[in-house]
Amino acid sequence: MIKNILSLLNSEAFQGLKSYYDETTLFNVVGAERSENRHSAFLRWFFSPDSSHGLGNKPLRLFLRLLATQKWGRQTFQEELYNKVIAGNYELELFEPVETEKYVGKIKADTKNNKDRIDLWMVVGLTYEVDGEQKEHAFPIVIENKIYAKEGAKQTMRYYTAMNEYCASKGSGYTPIGVLLSPDTKTEATCGQFTNLTYQQLLTYVLEPAAAISMPPADKAYLTAFIRNLGRPADTASRDFSVLAISTQERNLTESLYKDHQQLFNKALVATFQHNDDVVKDILGKDFDDNIDEESSKLLREVWNGHEDIFKAVIYQHFADKHQDLGRLFKGNNRDTSKYRVFDASDNEIFPGQRLSKAMTACAIFKAYLAYHPAATLEELREAFPCADINSYYSKNYYKDLFYLYDENQVDENGDIALYFTSDKRNGTPSLAKWDFYLKSYLLLPIENGKQKAMCVKMWRKGDFDRLIKHIEDKGFDKFITIEECL
Repeated sequence: MIKNILSLLNSEAFQGLKSYYDETTLFNVVGAERSENRHSAFLRWFFSPDSSHGLGNKPLRLFLRLLATQKWGRQTFQEELYNKVIAGNYELELFEPVETEKYVGKIKADTKNNKDRIDLWMVVGLTYEVDGEQKEHAFPIVIENKIYAKEGAKQTMRYYTAMNEYCASKGSGYTPIGVLLSPDTKTEATCGQFTNLTYQQLLTYVLEPAAAISMPPADKAYLTAFIRNLGRPADTASRDFSVLAISTQERNLTESLYKDHQQLFNKALVATFQHNDDVVKDILGKDFDDNIDEESSKLLREVWNGHEDIFKAVIYQHFADKHQDLGRLFKGNNRDTSKYRVFDASDNEIFPGQRLSKAMTACAIFKAYLAYHPAATLEELREAFPCADINSYYSKNYYKDLFYLYDENQVDENGDIALYFTSDKRNGTPSLAKWDFYLKSYLLLPIENGKQKAMCVKMWRKGDFDRLIKHIEDKGFDKFITIEECL
């Protein structure tokens, strides 16, 4: 195992990818790695012919060529212009400059929704020759940029209506182009006339070809930083581990790494996320041998945690059809609220490889307590951690105890368990367990030597969490429960 790990860490591909990710960019410095507004601002600079990059209208030409190859390409450009757009045989100018946050009311006079602001707006004019005759056609272009947020109710339909009215006001010779730019092919515009583009397509057919063109060094670095930002793990992302697009350089490195060290990457995934083994098995396949001894698991988790960006990126990019599962799996590790690790008396980590939020840390603490007192009953557990002394959020409003029995026979088809609040304020009124308690199997607490299961509350405000930590110290529970705060 150690020999294989050293072979991976010392490999040329690993060192190359490490250098690629370690290089700081403006986007991660200012915490804008997945900011839709910052990405739109970059694209405004990139597509504007008079920008400092000196590329003129070449980025727009690459973009129009990409659009021509999509679903509505032939219909949009029609036969006489379609081939010319593919070949680049036309003249181009901007009739209206590239703008961000364009108010729809300025292109559709009767709109009443001042929240309708287009992420990117421009009007391009193409001049071309057919049988010796010079012709001209204009295309108002809307780019709706979606990274995390979903499209608003019929948002693209409203935008397309606004573009059509704009074109009608200009007379003949105007055709609208709507684009929904998103991370994956599953995101589709509600307006069927919009073209659905991914960041990967934008990178492959527009950004990388433009980066190969000579430009001032500072602007070249800006473009390169944006490309790198699309593929690197999003340290500031609040929702999931997200890769928007993969550059050719990065793809070559990650594919080489996984090809040469496939078993090691897979075993590291199993060891690090063994608390969620059902998802891992679905990703790797049920035939994968996940039998890894504890000593090897600890070592693999340390390696994963020490090089988390690279391991996540390689796995994420190799299992392209499992992005949704991986997003859920990696979600907890990338939240800035994940700050703790918990160990029991035998130095076993309760949730191996995770950086725990306050709520998950509380659950891990209770599990560590039961590892030392496995025969504890529900009442004994409640006496050890009295809600009134620790969690004011629940004790003053909802429940008098932190723990209640879990009966899987009471779970309905929606995953709900009907309960009643037990606090003085709401005593006797109905509640649903899944709102206030951890119900997943690996988060339940084994009591009475595993004969029963208890569920624990999952809302911990900072003050309540601090009281829990002090309670552990005051009661001497820290002799068999270790809590580490992660940097």
